[in-house]
Amino acid sequence: MKKESKYRNLVSWIALGLSIIAIGISTYTIELKPISLKEPNLNWILGILISIMSIAVTTILGIQIHAVMTIDKRIQKKIEKERETYQYENLKLTEHLKAFTIAVQRFTSGNIYLTNEEYNDAFCVFCLAAIDANKIGEKDLVSSSLEQSVNLLNHGKYINKCEVVMKHIDEIEQGMINIPDKRAIYIYNHLSSLPSFD
Repeated sequence: MKKESKYRNLVSWIALGLSIIAIGISTYTIELKPISLKEPNLNWILGILISIMSIAVTTILGIQIHAVMTIDKRIQKKIEKERETYQYENLKLTEHLKAFTIAVQRFTSGNIYLTNEEYNDAFCVFCLAAIDANKIGEKDLVSSSLEQSVNLLNHGKYINKCEVVMKHIDEIEQGMINIPDKRAIYIYNHLSSLPSFD
């Protein structure tokens, strides 16, 4: 591709040089005599016409040369721009998938804790899953996680201010404030009224 580009540039410069020489020769051959309509000088008219055609051809060649010389740069800029766009989109997608995976893992862990009757751990990971899912806009996962958390709170005898809950209570409170859902407000309000661990 680079050899082709160099070859095209060389041919373009040669064509431009020849065009300038043609204009110079045609200008040199013009005799500056007044035009007589009674006795037209055919050589003078032909000289003018050739000069005009040379200028027109040179202009066209100049435009073509400029297009040929800049097309590679324009194509390269377009490719670079698209590459940067895709890299940015891929980075965003990677971050989104990573956050989504963490949120799903927490939700799954919550269900495992429920099965093992570890309700405080389940409550914490469901709340954290809702917070993570809210950050990436996964509304279904937010809703499912909040639903599980509220269900555990409604069985208040299970959830208390144990070490696990107290470890995450600040993070959960801050996260619940940012979730636009009544259940998040419900959880936030109940965190301060949880019974202490006996």
